[in-house]
Amino acid sequence: MNATKRSHKGRKLHKEDWPQKAAAEQREYAGVPRSVRIAETRDIIADLPADSLLKRILSRDNMNNAFLKVKSNRGAGGIDKMSVDELLPYLRETLI
Repeated sequence: MNATKRSHKGRKLHKEDWPQKAAAEQREYAGVPRSVRIAETRDIIADLPADSLLKRILSRDNMNNAFLKVKSNRGAGGIDKMSVDELLPYLRETLI
């Protein structure tokens, strides 16, 4: 099983991340979180190229599923103040 690797290159330790005792009763210092590794399984592919991921996100099936989910949730307008009723015509105009 493969795992993703993340580099600490360029990471800065912020003042609030400095090890400190988290509570009066604790005897050891709280630490800074370490990098997280994700085990590669059948559903998680760590070496997937970014352009391939973008194609999957913007695929017609994925966009249809996302629209249906927003519609079923009666999604609220975001920063663009677009209602769910205005979304489908907009998607048809811009994506097709």
